[in-house]
Amino acid sequence: MVELIEYFNQSGFTDLIRIFLIIGGLLSLIVFFIAIWFFVKISRRVFKHREQSMLDYYQRKEARKQTLKNK
Repeated sequence: MVELIEYFNQSGFTDLIRIFLIIGGLLSLIVFFIAIWFFVKISRRVFKHREQSMLDYYQRKEARKQTLKNK
C-alpha cells in the first residue's frame, strides 16, 4: 500500500485526484441546492393551490347559506 501511495505521489495523480474531489464536491453542492430550490418551489405551489381551494370551499359554503336564508 505504501508503494502505491508513493507511486501516486511521484506520478502526479494526487493533484489530479484532488482536483476531481474539489470539482465533485462543488458539483454535489450545486445539485443539492438545486434540489432544495425545486422542493421549495413545488411545495409553495402545492400549498398555495390548497389555500385557494379552501377559500373557494368556504365562499361556496357561505353562498349556499345565503341562498337558503333567502328562500
